[in-house]
Amino acid sequence: MIEVHKAENRFIDYKALENVGCLEEKEIIIYGAGEYGKRAAEMLQQLGFSQYNFCDKDIFKQGMNLMNGKILSIAEVENKKDLLIIVAIKNENVRKEVEQNLAYTDGANFLSFFALKMIWKFIVKDYDTVESRIEMVSFWYEHLKSRGDIIRDACKYPVLVYQGQKVGSVTVSKSLWNVGIKNAHLHHFFFKNDMARELIFGKKGEYKKYIESSNIFQFQNSEYVKCIKEKMKHKKIITLVRDPIAVDLAIIFQWMERGNCDRYFAEELKAGKTFLQSVSELMVKIQDHLFHWFDEELKELCGIDVFHYPFDKEKGYAIISENMVEVLLIKAEKLSDMTEVIRRFVNNNQFELINANVGDEKEYGHIYREIKKKLELPVTYVKHYYNNNPYMNHFYSEEEQEVFLRKWKRCIRKDERENYGEVL
Repeated sequence: MIEVHKAENRFIDYKALENVGCLEEKEIIIYGAGEYGKRAAEMLQQLGFSQYNFCDKDIFKQGMNLMNGKILSIAEVENKKDLLIIVAIKNENVRKEVEQNLAYTDGANFLSFFALKMIWKFIVKDYDTVESRIEMVSFWYEHLKSRGDIIRDACKYPVLVYQGQKVGSVTVSKSLWNVGIKNAHLHHFFFKNDMARELIFGKKGEYKKYIESSNIFQFQNSEYVKCIKEKMKHKKIITLVRDPIAVDLAIIFQWMERGNCDRYFAEELKAGKTFLQSVSELMVKIQDHLFHWFDEELKELCGIDVFHYPFDKEKGYAIISENMVEVLLIKAEKLSDMTEVIRRFVNNNQFELINANVGDEKEYGHIYREIKKKLELPVTYVKHYYNNNPYMNHFYSEEEQEVFLRKWKRCIRKDERENYGEVL
């Protein structure tokens, strides 16, 4: 009987991020001899790996030489052993199919194109060239345009899915659209603590003054704020809260996916930090990002202080009406039970929750899963959230907090783990 190996279990994305030298352990095959394949070869060369071959299903390409490698047939690759396969194909469905088919190859491991690109950006890319600076400024302005488009929609649509990041909001927004309810899905109107700018431009803060003066959202002039608040009247706002450590970790991976923290990781790794250490330290840096959002955004927008209203911990939601605004506040861990609550809130009996934006299914999913297993956090960070934290006490019962604590205790740094019982 043939044993079936899933490609999913054979990715070395995280291992390669921590030690790029591991790419030398096996023969490298780039699947796909198109533009993505050529880009993969270029990045490998710049990382110091010149020995690789290609694989392509196009019989007219097979046997040809390309960028110092030979283009092999699928049969030739399947007959090889101990390969490192980089599937360099843009179409996600085709890519996954190829990965599953090649997973039968004896001893094969995979490196995602996403991880290869990350490694290249962290190790090779020079962020101080004129081209890189122009790229950063262009990226920033695209970021601003996206913010402006979302805020425009928020002023126009009757429902806002408005919350701090990574709390299940994409699921809510897409489910609303699925039944024809127009809604704006956004995180910020005011950008008081704009971590994105700091991450994109790095510790040196180059162009900081110029960028701040170009960001109209930073001024928060009275007319802008007055106009926004006026347009919020009679809106329905759905917002969520979630286990804060899970949120902190997920936010970093979202920034990673968007390219917001490329320079941050490049600087940290070049300073001798490991990728794991860099993730952990950034989590500590954004501590309470989730809870501060309620004051910096929701309270600023419509004058509603959610911590002055009772929250039903058992039911997992609260509805607040004030200043001609209705807010539905949901505990994300209870979201799957909220279909009927949301139906009543938006007055639509056809509404159904459709799960979306699951971190494990993202391009970074292989890295995300490994980081969750290996994460090392300072005990003070874990203690901050689950030792009589007033924010947590407002939303979560002692029993719920104990569940979170058990989950994250295993992530306390090894050198602090022996004493965790005394401080938690």
